[in-house]
Amino acid sequence: MKRGIAPVTTLLAWTGLAAAAQPNAPVHRAPFVELVRYGGTWGEAASIPTFVEYLCAGDSTAQSPPVAERSRDVTNRCRTDSGVENTLCRAMVVAGTGAVRLQGSFVWPIRADYWVIGLDRNFQWAVVGNPNQKYVWIMSRTSQLTPGLIEAARWSVQANDFEVARLRDTPHGESGD
Repeated sequence: MKRGIAPVTTLLAWTGLAAAAQPNAPVHRAPFVELVRYGGTWGEAASIPTFVEYLCAGDSTAQSPPVAERSRDVTNRCRTDSGVENTLCRAMVVAGTGAVRLQGSFVWPIRADYWVIGLDRNFQWAVVGNPNQKYVWIMSRTSQLTPGLIEAARWSVQANDFEVARLRDTPHGESGD
């Protein structure tokens, strides 16, 4: 398994550069995340990706153990034109935040801040964004969200002043569907 910056998005696998810019408007976080339920496999439904993630052709996923620990390794995977890219990220919960503020590190000691800004009460989808409002990921427990669920997730993106028009859908399946 590779270790380093790789082209894949995640819920707990945090790509991108550390947020240096101040947000245009305050980003609102989900009130609390149950870490055990938050673990497992998530597929990316849509994103405003980082520059390295444009190498991904689809099938972006993040997988972490369903445990209560505040630090865990997350395996990120995506399909590229040359095969499958796997990376490992160390995700850490920021203490005192109800597990909604996270820091991710692909390369020590560099860390990036990512917040859970939307979460379905049944954990069918989650929205993770960085506080500078440049990157956001809509994650799903299934390969496709129903229209109602994707609309609810997109509302979290819009309510936090991310540019919804920049969201790109993430293809799933070998045909890119």
